[in-house]
Amino acid sequence: MASSSSDASVAAFSCTECKNRKVKCDRAQPCCARCIRDNATCEYPTARRRPLNMPSRPKMMELEQRVHELEGKLREKDAAESVASSRLGSSPGMALVGTGRYEQLPPQSLIEELTNSYFMTLWPDTPMLHPSRYISSLYMPAHMQPPMCLQYAVLARGAEVSATQKHMAEPLYRRARHYLEEDEMRDESSIISLAHCQAWLLLSAFEAQNFWFTRASISCARAVRLSQILGLQTVDGVALNQTLLPPRDWCEREERRRTMWTMFALDRGNSATATWPVLIDVDRIMTHLPSTELAYQNSMEEPSVSLSHALTYGLGGLSAFACRVVASHLFHECIDLGNKPMSEGLPDEIKATLFWGSFNHLDSSLATAFSTLPPHLSCPENTHDNNAVIISLQLCAAMISLYRGTLGKPRHETTPLYNFNEKTLEPAQTIVTTVALAVDVNARFRSPLVAFAAFLAGFVYLKHYLETKDTASLHKLLALLDVMIAVGQENPGFPGSLAVQMARELESLGIDPMAMEKVRVLTERMGDDAPILGKEVGGTLVFCPMVVRKGPAGSTPGSNV
Repeated sequence: MASSSSDASVAAFSCTECKNRKVKCDRAQPCCARCIRDNATCEYPTARRRPLNMPSRPKMMELEQRVHELEGKLREKDAAESVASSRLGSSPGMALVGTGRYEQLPPQSLIEELTNSYFMTLWPDTPMLHPSRYISSLYMPAHMQPPMCLQYAVLARGAEVSATQKHMAEPLYRRARHYLEEDEMRDESSIISLAHCQAWLLLSAFEAQNFWFTRASISCARAVRLSQILGLQTVDGVALNQTLLPPRDWCEREERRRTMWTMFALDRGNSATATWPVLIDVDRIMTHLPSTELAYQNSMEEPSVSLSHALTYGLGGLSAFACRVVASHLFHECIDLGNKPMSEGLPDEIKATLFWGSFNHLDSSLATAFSTLPPHLSCPENTHDNNAVIISLQLCAAMISLYRGTLGKPRHETTPLYNFNEKTLEPAQTIVTTVALAVDVNARFRSPLVAFAAFLAGFVYLKHYLETKDTASLHKLLALLDVMIAVGQENPGFPGSLAVQMARELESLGIDPMAMEKVRVLTERMGDDAPILGKEVGGTLVFCPMVVRKGPAGSTPGSNV
């Protein structure tokens, strides 16, 4: 009993004062002997936790002095950069300041609004950045935040679809470009980062959305070279020259994959519609296709497959983003087959064999893609889903382009037997129905792909009508023209150019003598020197960002200038 009474008078832990002074405590209650001797307050903790050890007064004075010194250096640096900026003729609001840490950023509320606008609306089109990780990084210390070029690129894209801040899209875009270009003029290592590659891709998408196709292609090309230096084409392979450190986790590896495939899709789209050579060699890619959006956003590791595996075995089980990558690849390959010049010096029989061999391979890959496309990504059943619309239109446009490219090609005994109308009428109908079911047709035509696919569908109906005199095809063709004219009045860029092109064809063939009168409002708005953004060259539809008309509106396009 005596022992029990003695234990009860001893505390379980040392008192706070002895703990802070790091001396032995006898744990006597209610006060230990040392605290009684030093006339100090004796308090015992109820749990084993490390108490807050407040710095001493001299230490506090030292820390305050260091803070004042750093603030003074920052003010001096800010003043020096402002002077340099004024000498360059820059306005204070557009000054390019070092890393951007000291620049007057937009209000925090506006940053949050535009960033959320991007991730909620446009992120599915370029799903590279990890949403939660990126947003969290904006609240970190300045040196741990994303580069200013990437931050402004995200803000520009967010403003692009904002109902109240749309007027800020181009100024924010220009600021992002300024930071990217300023970084390139600094130490070479500063531009070798994944964030810079992502910024160029976001700007390329912004430029394509505004029909600045030449600038978009150049921005994409810069991103491609950066990605090759970083080794993004070998994320799941062995790189001979690896710049990036190994990823910290699966989520970081997946972000690199997604950056690579976003760039791949942009490169394929730019090259297909402008007949330029691709910048990324598909045979050198050792990076798996992206996993599902759910796994990426929740940082749950998920297996993935290569592009060649998807082309062989189909789209079943792939993520929506992976399906878009496969569709963009087939879209480019089918268009490129009809445009690719044959090797000089080969006999015609060998040329025909090579062409039809490639045709058969692409035809088989397209058939596999159509048959294995997940139900939730098919159209017109899912016209509310932008991923479904883009994938379906790319596959349908690929099918039409593949068979359109065979017209006039040499044939021999191994040439496959097919009926052009049977192969192309169904994808043409899918395109027209997908466009017609859009809640906002003008918004849907903001994508150049939609106008491109609609024009191809019009070609199918025109050819079918000329061969069969089927009035149903004629009605669909004229209805499609009316839609493109209406859209062209809101967007005189690429949709307007293709509407004029289609009207000119209908009038020249005598199908609609009043076709050019219908598009007069478009030709007047375009003016005599407005660029024709789309035209037919040798049976191929081409984006022509640098072709300028000569002579009166509606005349034949001139040469490349």
